[in-house]
Amino acid sequence: MTIYAWLILLLLGVWYILFYKFYGGYFHKRIAEAKDENITPAHKYFDGIDYVPANKYILYGHHVGAIAGTGPIAGPTMAMAWGWLPGILWIAIANVVLGAVHDYLALIASIRHEGKTIAFVSGQVLSKRTQYIFQWYILFALILIIAAFVIFDVQVFMSTPSTATAILWFMPIAIFVGVLIYKLNFKLPYAIVTGVVLLLLAMYAGYKLPLVINNFNAWITILLIYGWMAGWLPLWYFLQPRDFLNVYIMWGGIILGVIGLILARTPIQLDALSSFTWKVVGGQPSPVYPTIVLVIACGALSGFHSLVASGTTARQLNSELDARAIGYGGMLTEGLVAMTVALSVATMIPFAYSYYNNVPLDQVLANKSVLYNYVVSSTLPSFIRSYGFVWYKAFDIPLAIGTLFAGLWFATFDFAVLDTTNRLARFTWNEIVEPLRIRAPTAHKILSNRYLGSLVALLIGGSLAYTGALNYVYPAFAGANQLLAALALITTSSYVYYELRRSLKQSLLAFVPAFFLWITVTSALFWYEFKVAIPKLQTGLATGNGTAIYLGASLSTMVAILLILDILLILEFINVTRKKRKK
Repeated sequence: MTIYAWLILLLLGVWYILFYKFYGGYFHKRIAEAKDENITPAHKYFDGIDYVPANKYILYGHHVGAIAGTGPIAGPTMAMAWGWLPGILWIAIANVVLGAVHDYLALIASIRHEGKTIAFVSGQVLSKRTQYIFQWYILFALILIIAAFVIFDVQVFMSTPSTATAILWFMPIAIFVGVLIYKLNFKLPYAIVTGVVLLLLAMYAGYKLPLVINNFNAWITILLIYGWMAGWLPLWYFLQPRDFLNVYIMWGGIILGVIGLILARTPIQLDALSSFTWKVVGGQPSPVYPTIVLVIACGALSGFHSLVASGTTARQLNSELDARAIGYGGMLTEGLVAMTVALSVATMIPFAYSYYNNVPLDQVLANKSVLYNYVVSSTLPSFIRSYGFVWYKAFDIPLAIGTLFAGLWFATFDFAVLDTTNRLARFTWNEIVEPLRIRAPTAHKILSNRYLGSLVALLIGGSLAYTGALNYVYPAFAGANQLLAALALITTSSYVYYELRRSLKQSLLAFVPAFFLWITVTSALFWYEFKVAIPKLQTGLATGNGTAIYLGASLSTMVAILLILDILLILEFINVTRKKRKK
């Protein structure tokens, strides 16, 4: 049966519009009852560094740029190893009933709790013990996020050197645009035009002068230094304008990708289902359910979004009325990225593989198992090259330019996640050491220092990144991330019931999907622990491979800790709920 990508994208667009208007509208108007007259933390606690009210559209750009990252690109690409249908269905369904609800409620709960993190909210809604356990869970999850996303960026820079040049130009451009908006009071449209023109010049510079550094560890070190600085710089100085410009790259990628898939007139080439247990995670036969949550970490839903919503976005929200567009709408935007990526790969990967590996196209199409293995072993090249072919077939644009844009699309989002993650890790670390403020004020002053706090998660995550073992690190991050989403959604459903005083039926709109997600991800992480992480450690011990020993020991230990914290959180939730119901 011949199926075209444009038809799926058309149906998805209608699907998203209906859910945004009616389902998102229900949460916004009937459950949260958002009002403009409610003063947001950005105004109440303004400090010019973390609490800064932002224009709705600038904040939308910052939020989407921060949450999107590389997850909605890497995960959907890798998921094509199962065939195109499982990933497409998971993205479309989970987006609207899990991801968007999760993001919106986390944002609302945070702005009504001083712009504090979702862990702090759990302490207010449930118990202080819940908050403390949740904080440690979040810190470990952020460490894994840093490790995975640093590796992603290095792979992009080494496989597409022109992207490295464009990114290096992109950073001062973002700072310059921030100065135009916040210091020189440029009108927003003029600042936008200036930024976009400079972005095009950065791409041209990358095309003409690709930066070639064929040293994996050198790139890791450079990115860790950048992540540390981004963890303490004022938001207005860099993060807000950079993420705002990211959105134009993102929308350009979506719009040109969708138009390209239509004009290319090429049907989807991959099978709807290649195998229920293709070797996707750590080289092991991976059943679609439940391990799809270890692969599509973002694009469908993401616990990291609750940290962005409650850690940075809530401290910049100008009005509660902006929350639906930024929270619910931001998740749907990421879903569009994931769907465009998945369909570009499903449609163009045979042509890309044939061209770059010098294999006749008919041979590739006759043996599609080669393609399924390729998207797992070479995830980023698979996407970048497939997207380049979308432009080539639709607009006759040279592959070098299409792949440069795809690499820039990927890398700008990856940088956004790296620096936002490290800032969130600093916030989380500060909340963990907060009890020392009274007990040991000197120790608290040292540990809560923003320069030191920006190093804690970065150093541990960086040590994992130096291994370069993406197929092991990424699924661990994905599992931790999706489990965080389940725990955050359980917390916000409790917020809806206990603090907003909504009916049990209304709170179940968040709790039922959260419980299903919790069962799914907990099962997947147990599978990962005993099928991937521990066997990796055993292999390292048997062969005497130091890197494998460190990788297996680190991942198996961290996943075990996450699972223990997960169980403790659920037990605490049950215990607190029982006590509250008795009262």
